[in-house]
Amino acid sequence: MQIPYIDIHTHKTESTEAEVLAMVSLQPSMLKKGLHDSVPVFSCGIHPWYIKNMLQVGEDFAAMESVRENSAFIALGEAGLDKITDVDFSLQKEVFMKHIKLSEQLCKPLVIHCVKAWEEMLHIRKESRAKQTWIFHGFNSSPEMARKIIDAGCMLSFGKLLFNTNTKAARVFSDIPGGSFFMETDD
Repeated sequence: MQIPYIDIHTHKTESTEAEVLAMVSLQPSMLKKGLHDSVPVFSCGIHPWYIKNMLQVGEDFAAMESVRENSAFIALGEAGLDKITDVDFSLQKEVFMKHIKLSEQLCKPLVIHCVKAWEEMLHIRKESRAKQTWIFHGFNSSPEMARKIIDAGCMLSFGKLLFNTNTKAARVFSDIPGGSFFMETDD
């Protein structure tokens, strides 16, 4: 069976669209509830908004390790850096580095949440020497930033902002080379 459409980032665990393969973004706590058993493919990671402490992070990484051989587990994330959340930025960086390490160990791409931390992300990409693909989900930045991200070996993912012509995402989309982007619902 050929799937003509891929939704690279959604939070819906039930799909009603037979012609769409949706990668469901799960939090590690959802693995413990078995939610990953009901989706065809999923990503899993600790969103920067939900980082509490390193004890919780350790438990969450153990949960991700427990499904490492599951063929439906195809990507790490949503993980990243967010400068407008209350979570300490240095803690976010520490947790993000753990995601990079696991992404590299498992040879799985990393779905990136990035808010006002573009340059930091690119610096970390370079310094970490990560080889796995990073997918910047919900991209909404300048053409220059899009080019830097693509040149760093990463990909972009676009969602509902494409339908608003006043957004950066809508203005930059037509200049993105084919094979450098995904589409998402992020619903």
